[in-house]
Amino acid sequence: MKKNICAIMAIMLILAIPVSAQNANTTKKQSFIERASSLFKKNKKRFNKQVKQMKDDIGLDGKSYNQDKDIKVNGEYYMPIYDVNLFKGSEAQEMRNLCEQVFRTRYPEAVLMSSALPQTDWIIDNVKKDGIIVGYRETMYCYVLGQDGGDGYINMKFTFQRYKDVGKSYTNVKGVWPMLSRINIIPKSAFGELKDN
Repeated sequence: MKKNICAIMAIMLILAIPVSAQNANTTKKQSFIERASSLFKKNKKRFNKQVKQMKDDIGLDGKSYNQDKDIKVNGEYYMPIYDVNLFKGSEAQEMRNLCEQVFRTRYPEAVLMSSALPQTDWIIDNVKKDGIIVGYRETMYCYVLGQDGGDGYINMKFTFQRYKDVGKSYTNVKGVWPMLSRINIIPKSAFGELKDN
């Protein structure tokens, strides 16, 4: 969020420089806030168009499916615990196996408790270029839960993505099949409350 605000402010200033250089306002002096507000109002439409163009160029559409609904327990935030598979696609078992393999490699002494794809289907995002849909990106999340002896638990989140151009078939996105997105180490004292949510 802070990155977005900083980027927006930087773009606003860049867009405002040429306009302010052309303005020969010889009336009363305005405060900084009044000048900034005036510049913003004058450049708002152009700014919104530039931001939309930038989002289209890099494939953002304002959706943020990757944000977990974190649960606060004892002053700390944790990802929810998912242990029910809702996705029944043909590649479901393969995806779970890949995530479990990463878990076992990373934590060889931990006991794997569950792996789950908690979505019923892929999340589909339109990929645009110059305002025109040129492709589709699908995203699926997998969660792996393990027990670290008697000390605590490990909750891992993986992201799978595949992409296709319009009129073609899907291919897996390199580096995001799977990509380890997040890890929570959960103390024993917090696990019960997380499990109940």
